[in-house]
Amino acid sequence: MKQRIITGLLGVIALIAILMLGEVAVSIAVLAVILMAMYELMSSVEVRKEKALCIINLIFAMLFYGIMLYKPEYTYLMLYLYAITILSSMVFSNGRIKFSLVALACVSMIYVLFMLVHIPLISKLRFGIFYVILILFGAIATDTFAYFTGVTIGKHKLCPVMSPKKTVEGAIGGIIGAVAVFVIYGIILNRYAGVNVNYALLCVLAFLCALVSEIGDLIASVIKRQFGIKDFGNLLPGHGGIMDRVDSISVVAPLVFYFITEFPVFF
Repeated sequence: MKQRIITGLLGVIALIAILMLGEVAVSIAVLAVILMAMYELMSSVEVRKEKALCIINLIFAMLFYGIMLYKPEYTYLMLYLYAITILSSMVFSNGRIKFSLVALACVSMIYVLFMLVHIPLISKLRFGIFYVILILFGAIATDTFAYFTGVTIGKHKLCPVMSPKKTVEGAIGGIIGAVAVFVIYGIILNRYAGVNVNYALLCVLAFLCALVSEIGDLIASVIKRQFGIKDFGNLLPGHGGIMDRVDSISVVAPLVFYFITEFPVFF
């Protein structure tokens, strides 16, 4: 537990420093996280044993990242080039590379790159950094309140086969906690940063973020259970790997992006 707390505090300090440096720093940091998380995920689902697939995925992840941020009109062209390249790997390996591994490599690209790229996209919007912080709060608050509520009063198992420790009470506590944290965050921004806040929309977004965050956590649990692993990696002492820390964030980020483009919470 001590190791977990120390790693968490160092992570918070690093996060604050990155956010203070601005949009460019956020973009570079997210790309680094994407590449490490993709590598961990590919290692966990046995894609790494085919080095060609790993190399293709990591190269195209960097290309996609730059295209989606700065030349989005070429995204479909890049998608075509990626598809033809990764599918051709089966041909040029004389059939050694199986379609199942190609499919897993493609899913790792979608699950990590296409989800997390929404964070730098959000940082480019008005009040972008505030929204990026909101994404982190959405995932962290849900996880924290769900854990302590479950430990304290949890009795009814939520998904005993996929994640035996998660409870219905914990899930509800996570949602309530996320809504409370979002409202407090909104009040702070309104009072000290002069940001106008639509609290009704903020509460709706908090509920959706908490719900999707919990689903994201369960998705990661299913993957780890099916491949017989405890964590995706061991880079972060007490926390597992990078992928273990972004499994919820990866599904929350797109939700926040598409929600706020239609319903601005801050104005």
